[in-house]
Amino acid sequence: MIINLTYYHVAKDVPENSPDIAVVIDVLRATTTISWALKNGADSIQVFADLDLLKESAINWQAEKRLMLGERGGKKIEGFDLGNSPLSVTKKVVNGKRLFMSTTNGTKSLQKVQNANHLFAMGLPNRKAVAEKINPIVCAKRLGGPATNLVGLPNAGTITLVASRPMGLKVGPVATLARNPYNKNPATN
Repeated sequence: MIINLTYYHVAKDVPENSPDIAVVIDVLRATTTISWALKNGADSIQVFADLDLLKESAINWQAEKRLMLGERGGKKIEGFDLGNSPLSVTKKVVNGKRLFMSTTNGTKSLQKVQNANHLFAMGLPNRKAVAEKINPIVCAKRLGGPATNLVGLPNAGTITLVASRPMGLKVGPVATLARNPYNKNPATN
């Protein structure tokens, strides 16, 4: 199995595909906000590219048990409860609630790979946990399984190190580049 890393600056460039494993990394906002919201007790988070669909879905949920998070160009969307800041998803605000979320890039990228067998939203707070979850999946797929696609470059090195080193997996050139800053022994690349 080869771990492939693909890097996109904007969600519109992410191809719609169904990899075995997809990791979407939007470190500064979306995936970090998702990570903190779940850590702070959010019941679940549903992501949307389309704002109208988000509103239609959210309205069917109990008002006191839902929050709408919306951001475009770094700014909170009028009429939404929150924008896209990890600082806003405190335990007091999100605990026990279902979040309906749409962002400029992160949630749109998640939707592009929503049919992956295993889909992860990775930010700085949960990068090690995501890598550790991927490791057994990669182990199970090692013999003849489909390739792994990673969407995003920041912190992808953590994944390639944790998932590939114990099993001697091959790592593509971009994945090698991503993991080098994290590798204390470049001879093992």
